[in-house]
Amino acid sequence: MEKLGGIAIGITALALLAGCASAPAEPEATALEAAVAGCKLERLKSVSIGDGGYSLIVNGYGKENTAGLPYEGISCLLDELEVPDSTLAKIDNTRAMDGQQTADWGDITATWSYHPDSGPRFIFELAEPTD
Repeated sequence: MEKLGGIAIGITALALLAGCASAPAEPEATALEAAVAGCKLERLKSVSIGDGGYSLIVNGYGKENTAGLPYEGISCLLDELEVPDSTLAKIDNTRAMDGQQTADWGDITATWSYHPDSGPRFIFELAEPTD
């Protein structure tokens, strides 16, 4: 019986050591990275994550920017980022002559503009955590 107890202790010790030797955990995705992944937009040139996951630049579809992100993709991102209804209304009502617009909610600041030729353009910035 004693030998079985020693084997069990040895197996437990090996399991604990194996757990300690495993690769470090991946850093948690930021809200911007999670939104891009949730909409499956990671491989598009019109969607760009920057600043270590703390900024997101989106170029939308326009008459002269046919490679831009279509409305469905933008809509998905806005849903994933939980943009407030009031900000969605501001985005929907932005005209070319309005210039650049800005809104904040939670830890996110959004800046956007619109022109029918180039399409909508968004910059989302996430406040970096303070230690």
